[in-house]
Amino acid sequence: SNEETFSVVIIGASASGLGVASALLSASPDLDVKILERSSCVGSSFLSWPPFTRFISPSFYSNPFGPNDLNQITPDENGPQTHSQSQHPTGAEYASYLQTLSRTKKFNNRTLESYISFNTHVSSVTSLPYAGSSAFKISIDSGASICSRYVIYAGGEYVHPFSPLPLKAKSPNASVHYSEISDWKVYSDCVKKFCGPVVIVGGGE
Repeated sequence: SNEETFSVVIIGASASGLGVASALLSASPDLDVKILERSSCVGSSFLSWPPFTRFISPSFYSNPFGPNDLNQITPDENGPQTHSQSQHPTGAEYASYLQTLSRTKKFNNRTLESYISFNTHVSSVTSLPYAGSSAFKISIDSGASICSRYVIYAGGEYVHPFSPLPLKAKSPNASVHYSEISDWKVYSDCVKKFCGPVVIVGGGE
């Protein structure tokens, strides 16, 4: 076959994807890993956060005393607090931390960023027979495909936003997904002026 083949393919180059890749490569630096990212940069889902949104979990600078920063993705680096000097990083600050980490973290003299294929949109993942077990074929929108023994999905929180369809059908503004909010202040002013009570579903950032 002319398809590229890897032992592990990770879909998504943000916190989860980079964290898993780092763990695998720390354990086995020669492992053939490929990270597929549909955007042009690391941490794109965090760049989509509204500007007023910050991490709930604090980034305490406690590394000199042993404990890790709660928001760092590998155990052997200083974490986002050192990078951004912010106890509760914004999405943009956290994305900047991830981008710096991807350019400085190395395995066998390769940066973590060098394992990433940017602007690569996965259209489907299908199972293939493999030596009595299974492998996977990852199809790319460009028409290319990749085969891998293992696939790890780390697509990010905004890849498949869900809004209840009955509410959307009744009124496009009746159900708004978090990813559709560009600025909480503008939205809250609009709600105060035109709407009644607001129900928030979910307790994350």
